[in-house]
Amino acid sequence: FCPDTLGVDPEADGQGIVDAIEAALADAGMSPDAIDAIIPFGMGVTLVDAAERAAIHTVFGARAAQIPIITLTPAIGNCGAGNGAIAAAVAVRCLTEQRLPARINTAGAVGLDANACATRAAKLNAILVFTPSLGGQNAAAIIRSIA
Repeated sequence: FCPDTLGVDPEADGQGIVDAIEAALADAGMSPDAIDAIIPFGMGVTLVDAAERAAIHTVFGARAAQIPIITLTPAIGNCGAGNGAIAAAVAVRCLTEQRLPARINTAGAVGLDANACATRAAKLNAILVFTPSLGGQNAAAIIRSIA
């Protein structure tokens, strides 16, 4: 992906992503404190990844560093528009198994729990999934356990 092909750079502060996350939280009747893990797109485009990090810090504040980030792109590649559906399926699997998948080839996400690690058990009730695009569209959903 090359952001220059679309001529649209994401907002540096991630405001569009913030708006999508806040709308998802409102639709779910939840506060940011209820989120146990986050699956961002993490597409590997510097400006988009920076906007995602900014949005996470804006919505979750100091707690952002304690919320596990599930990184899919390093493991499965950039699946473009299909990433959201894959992320939703991974969220369901995480909730079902009460486990976070391993993270590979990730480092340097300052202030986030996103560096490489092995799979691990976790108490999970709600996972935020969000996907920005190079064209400026942003979507977010909360996948949560009903048990």
